[in-house]
Amino acid sequence: MSDLGFLESFCLIGGIPVMMGLTPCRLYFKEYPSERRVEVSNFIRLLCHTSVLICRGLKVLVDLLDEDYTDQTELVVDALNGIGSVFELQTPTTKNDFCCMIICKGLLDPLSSALLNVMGNSSPNAVQMKHKIIQILLAFSQVTQSNIHIRNATGMRKIVRYSMHLTVITMASLLRACELLEMECLVQMLKAVKHLSMNANLLEVLQNANAIKILIKLLDKEKTSPHSTEVSNHIFQTCYNLCRLNKSHQEEATQAGIIPCLKRVIETSSPLKQLALPILCNLVSARNISFGNMMLLEDPYFQVSALEAILSW
Repeated sequence: MSDLGFLESFCLIGGIPVMMGLTPCRLYFKEYPSERRVEVSNFIRLLCHTSVLICRGLKVLVDLLDEDYTDQTELVVDALNGIGSVFELQTPTTKNDFCCMIICKGLLDPLSSALLNVMGNSSPNAVQMKHKIIQILLAFSQVTQSNIHIRNATGMRKIVRYSMHLTVITMASLLRACELLEMECLVQMLKAVKHLSMNANLLEVLQNANAIKILIKLLDKEKTSPHSTEVSNHIFQTCYNLCRLNKSHQEEATQAGIIPCLKRVIETSSPLKQLALPILCNLVSARNISFGNMMLLEDPYFQVSALEAILSW
């Protein structure tokens, strides 16, 4: 099975459906002994270096991923490595098309579950898988801006709070993960959240998942960390997208304590000032604060916006 040419031919003549005929459905697949399931998993992993995209392989990868990481570690690892390998394939299929194809197979639900599972495991393998999952999530979040199918699916799967609709559960899990991740992973996850906030259809989903409170809490928590500028950059851009045209979001941001964070950035002449000032201007316009008027007037680039905000009072 080390001959990739043979594997390629096997895929093209319809070999995967034959193999899957031995395990016709995930429900029955789970009834087979672990040893047999691992062998099938290894076989599919090898095929990820070939034309698995067009031969029902994506669905198999998603099904393999939908396992408990503690009980079936090898299956989950094979699935994640397989998905990562498909991303690296040199084929005419674009990354956008691939993302759309695998989203339609139901990837986001088991992927988010896998993230939460591996976060509770401290083994070196789990740490590696956590990084891989976050990279996959980041890739999908970047594509959501240009593909309507992925935009819709991202808001309809399960990625940080179990209280309302699946869309909220999905986004809430992603945000809750932000509170638990170490810095390197946190920066990547915040970047993914930022990309998601650029999709207008997901703004209410983020809001209902308690995004503003969680992000502002992180903003204050990481203010003295070596990566504070990068963390603040992603969070400020996300907060701007959430608050720009929505008064209720602006009010929540004020109540969550964003104003001291904005003041700290502006008063220290941080490079993030150009991100903080527009948010402050929006809060003034919404009559959430009044002390920010003079701070805005001091910056020549925001004097017009500051005067308009004062006029709205």
